[in-house]
Amino acid sequence: MTRRISGLLSMALLFGLLIGIGTAPTADAAGTTYYVDSAAGSDTNNGTSESAPWKSLAKVNATTFQPGDQILFKSGGSWNGQLWPKGSGAAGSPIKIDKYGGTALPIINGGGAARDYQATGAVMLRNQEYWEISNLEVTNDDNFNVDLTTVTYSNGKPSNIRDGILVVLDTNQVPAGGDTVMDHIYIHDNYIHDVDSPNQWPNQYGNASFNGGIMFYVIGALKANMTFNDVRIENNTIEKVDLLAIANFNYTTTTAFQDEIGPYNLWQTNIYIGHNYMRNIGQGAIDICDAMNAVVEYNVVDGWSKRYNAESAGIYPWKSTNVTFQNNEVYGGPTTTGANNGDGTAFDFDSPNTNIVYQFNYTHNNPMGWMSYLGRSSNNIARYNISDDNAAYLIKFGWFDVDTSAAYFLNNVFIYNGSVTKFTNSNANLASTYFKSVPYYFYNNVFYDKGTPSSSFWASGPTAYGTAVFRNNAFYVTAGSHAAGEPSDPAKVISPPQMVNPGQAPTAGANGFTSGATVWDGYKLQSTSPLINAGLNVPQLGTKDFYGNALFNGSAPDIGAFESTVTGGPTGPVSVAVGGTVTASSTSSPSGEEKEKAFDGNTSTKWLITTSTGWIQYKFATGVSHAVTSYKVTSANDVPTRDPKNWTLQGSNNGTTWTTLDTRTNETFASRFLTKTYTFANTTAYSYYRFNVTANGGAAQLQLAEIGLYT
Repeated sequence: MTRRISGLLSMALLFGLLIGIGTAPTADAAGTTYYVDSAAGSDTNNGTSESAPWKSLAKVNATTFQPGDQILFKSGGSWNGQLWPKGSGAAGSPIKIDKYGGTALPIINGGGAARDYQATGAVMLRNQEYWEISNLEVTNDDNFNVDLTTVTYSNGKPSNIRDGILVVLDTNQVPAGGDTVMDHIYIHDNYIHDVDSPNQWPNQYGNASFNGGIMFYVIGALKANMTFNDVRIENNTIEKVDLLAIANFNYTTTTAFQDEIGPYNLWQTNIYIGHNYMRNIGQGAIDICDAMNAVVEYNVVDGWSKRYNAESAGIYPWKSTNVTFQNNEVYGGPTTTGANNGDGTAFDFDSPNTNIVYQFNYTHNNPMGWMSYLGRSSNNIARYNISDDNAAYLIKFGWFDVDTSAAYFLNNVFIYNGSVTKFTNSNANLASTYFKSVPYYFYNNVFYDKGTPSSSFWASGPTAYGTAVFRNNAFYVTAGSHAAGEPSDPAKVISPPQMVNPGQAPTAGANGFTSGATVWDGYKLQSTSPLINAGLNVPQLGTKDFYGNALFNGSAPDIGAFESTVTGGPTGPVSVAVGGTVTASSTSSPSGEEKEKAFDGNTSTKWLITTSTGWIQYKFATGVSHAVTSYKVTSANDVPTRDPKNWTLQGSNNGTTWTTLDTRTNETFASRFLTKTYTFANTTAYSYYRFNVTANGGAAQLQLAEIGLYT
């Protein structure tokens, strides 16, 4: 795969370079083409030819356009005021706004005029669908040299909010039986800049109000099925806007976590945000909310939270499901935010979300860190990302509550200075406050400390990570020594990772702007790297690496963001008991000998309960099942009479109805840490496996070191 940031091309607008052709586009279906010329037009013309164009925004705004129509503004023309044409297109026949007659973008200057709250766009649509807006330069500021700082109010509503392009669905204006879903809103190839709003949230939705470069949201009374579908925002350049560059929301909900979104079917569906370049953004660059099935990719954020020192991240979701953030580059974040507010980082696992994936992203030079984590979510995955010099924290907690399923941090590369950076902002209480309810899996990551290690980077000790599980990670310190609190990892690699040339500062690309593509190859592995084929394979890895290479080439995936073509590695089977959840018949285990130790891949740990019989079961991650045909049991470190003697292995797909797969009696273990393998015939894939011990060697306690499940 060729990694590219096509959104950077639109930055050429800043320097008056050629960005398009001057011929008029063709409509998808038959419609009327209207021409608007600020210099040579007249509103008395019919507007349907280049020789007889309209002149003013007023004429355009007074016209109700039909499906397939086009509104073309003269290249190089300039209009002051608000562009708000009326009407809607139809499927296959959208209404298009574009330019004609040259390469320079026509300019819509909103002028920062006071407008009704939530009707504040320099370009505006309300309860309109099937529109495409492209090739405009949009501003909305009364004085480019003075920034607003404080919200003013009129009749209880903000009176000095401004937006660039704003699309609104007002539920109170939808007639009975009318269309409740606004489809096909495409906004592309625009240059939006100097949209000046106050540098604080207006107090209209707790701490959230959405304004800035490109906004779309729902207002009015809470009603079912009122939403957007098929929104595409791509190839735009957005510069110096407040507060956000791109965002969406539903204002009609009233609960703190928008509990109404699902029951009222208010998910905003099929959203695509790609190839946009955003620079000098007041708050966050992309805040995608209430979304279902969205992709945010190939965006570049060059400086954000420039005028807002509180809740913010570079790119983040809120109350969303099935959203993928990939191939984005984020840098230039804030230098300080509150230490405990959980924000200020390049990315954010905000809440409450489901099935959020961050993959193939590159972040660098964000002083507050890489990723915020707020919990209240399920199935968060961060994989194959590169984080370089994201200074304060790798993970920053705030406003936290527990997740409902495991989270995964897989094959990421973290380059940092251990004397500056900390693993989290809460190292002292990870186990008691954050990593305490569900597993947080850290597999196949590279922790590369390029400075002098500090005891404050990690938690207080190797076992102070609660429910976090570290497996097959590389821990490398250029100074040679390791901090005392480095996590326990039974398959860690501490040898030099032999990446090609990691940690280099990005330089200008072919387009003249800073680009990670100038340094990405430095994070690849040399052919002799000890990280090759040294990782752990779990279903959550996905299908490709940061560079687009298929996974995987050897007997196991590589550690880090690059999958080498070198084959080899371990030849023995690898247990499939990775990434799931462990439960047991008894909770009487002493500290450090809990049920998870039976499946931690480390035979030096053990599971112990204070009864002579009992069961322990393993549930694979949601949606995963395996047809296990063998298993291994390893005896623990002491007291042979605690070893299991009689047992059954059972399988289930609901955790209630069990099928016995293998039965053993009078088994003995001749030595400590002895691993014995048991095979049986099975062709059925189960999501649960239970090891049920009906007798041990005669002691009052039952113990074992490890159980492995194999296909």
